[in-house]
Amino acid sequence: MLIFSSSYGESSSGKYLDDLVLRDTGDGRDFELYKQFRYVDPHGITWVVPKATRVNGASIPQALWGSIIGCPWEGRFRRASVIHDYFFDEKRYDSASVHRVFYDAMITDGVTPAKAKLFYWAVVRFNDEWQASGAVLPSCGKNHPSTMRCLRLPDDETLISAYNRVSVDFIEDEFKEAQKMIDEAGEELSPEQLASNALEKRNKQINKQ
Repeated sequence: MLIFSSSYGESSSGKYLDDLVLRDTGDGRDFELYKQFRYVDPHGITWVVPKATRVNGASIPQALWGSIIGCPWEGRFRRASVIHDYFFDEKRYDSASVHRVFYDAMITDGVTPAKAKLFYWAVVRFNDEWQASGAVLPSCGKNHPSTMRCLRLPDDETLISAYNRVSVDFIEDEFKEAQKMIDEAGEELSPEQLASNALEKRNKQINKQ
C-alpha cells in the first residue's frame, strides 16, 4: 500500500483534504484508492475521487511517460494525475476544467510552474476534448454524499451528457517547441494562453486528418 501524505499539499492555489492512499491491484499498472481523496481547487471547487477508484495515469498521454515524466507514481504530480484520471474517465466536467485542475493540483503539490505548464500544455494538446451539457451539478451541502461530485456555490455547473472523442498523435517536435516557449516566456505566459495555443495546434492537426 502506498500512502502519500497531504502535509505538503496546501498553498494559496488550492488544498488537498486527504492523504492519497493507494493499494496495488497486482496487475503491474493499476492502483486502487483505499479511501476517498479530495482536492479543493483555487476557485473553491471540491473534487472528490471515491474510494475503490482504479487509476493508472492513463489520462496523461502515453508519450509523456518514460523519459519525459518517468513512472506515473514518481514525482509530485502523482496526486494531480489521480484527480485527472478519475474525472477524465467520468466526463462530469468539460475537458477544459478537467485539464485545468491537473495544472492547479500540480502547483498545489509543489511542482515548478515551468514543469506544470509544460505538462498542462501537453495534456490539452494531445488529449481528448469535450463540452459539458445536461443536468446541473448540485452544490455541496451538509447532507451531500461525500462520494458525489459537487460545487460549493453556485449551482451552475453541468454534467456531461455526450461527447465526441477525437484522438490525435503525439508530436515530439511540438512538445519541444512548447518547452522552449515556456522556458523563454517564464511567468509572462499564463495557463490560459497555453491552453489556447495547445487547442489551436490540436484543431489544425484534426483538420489535416
